[in-house]
Amino acid sequence: MTTISQGYADRVSRHLALNRTDLSAMGVIAQSTAQGQVVSAGDLARRLTMSPAAVTALVDRLERAGHVHRERDGRDRRRVVLHLTSHAGQVSAAMFQPLSQHLRGALSTYSDEELDIVARVLDDAIEASEVALAQALPQVPTAAPSRLFGHQTPPSRQPAPQDPMKEPTHEQGERKHPAAQDHR
Repeated sequence: MTTISQGYADRVSRHLALNRTDLSAMGVIAQSTAQGQVVSAGDLARRLTMSPAAVTALVDRLERAGHVHRERDGRDRRRVVLHLTSHAGQVSAAMFQPLSQHLRGALSTYSDEELDIVARVLDDAIEASEVALAQALPQVPTAAPSRLFGHQTPPSRQPAPQDPMKEPTHEQGERKHPAAQDHR
């Protein structure tokens, strides 16, 4: 189901000239607004696990597209909060109204008891995934601080070990592109 819903969002967002991050940001703002909360760029950065600079570029892009506007927080004038525009609401409705309509139709064939069971199963699966993630993260190795500050080459940038059974490539300095070979 996740793959299908992600594919749906990807295809519709491409049609509307949005990307996945744009949609995620708009979703965070919409969900927070529905819960009576406001979202700052910093909140958005934390929720989307993005750098402040990347979120600034994201918000600039959404603002230029007419989906978001910035406003000074009424309680703390130093803080800028983000709001979706009515245009964003129209875009969201165009994207998700057909999906919502068809899902409601599909789910209408089930009894409340059956839907309660499905909801419990999904809640339990989500909770189990969250517990597993919390247990797995401390065990997954992370980059050492010295690597983060350029003292060592991160593993992802180090040359891959050579396979002794494989011919060396041009990057390894021994094999050249056919056009660059000497044809005497």
